[in-house]
Amino acid sequence: MDELNNSQRNSIWASLFEFEDACRQTKKWLINGDDAGILYSQKMHLNSSEREEILKQVQSGLQKIRILKRKYDLETSQESIERKILALMSHSWANLCDTKSKHLNGYGELSPKLSTEIDREMGYLSDLSMQIYKIIENAIRPSHK
Repeated sequence: MDELNNSQRNSIWASLFEFEDACRQTKKWLINGDDAGILYSQKMHLNSSEREEILKQVQSGLQKIRILKRKYDLETSQESIERKILALMSHSWANLCDTKSKHLNGYGELSPKLSTEIDREMGYLSDLSMQIYKIIENAIRPSHK
């Protein structure tokens, strides 16, 4: 009984995968610091010694994951960045399609002019997200035959 069965191995793998992903994202935020987009900004409020301490803890966690991977003979999964983009674009497409005047009228009536404008703008962006989706889908299709 000193060996893991597949279900136990998969359960450990899933927890470690999620923790590794969280550690790596935390590391990126700690190193890159603040970020500003168009509709958002992200601000880091930790001082440099707090950041250094967290980075040490993150490195310790990543090192432990390396050890446990070998110890429990866990597989390395290769994630497709293209597939992640496809998921993001699909989700964005659905949200943009739902942000039409029909839905917004539930919050209060829109003028016909504003309804037309919003439907056109959201339609443009939802079409754009689908174009990005299709470019990536076509690009990766040959490699998955």
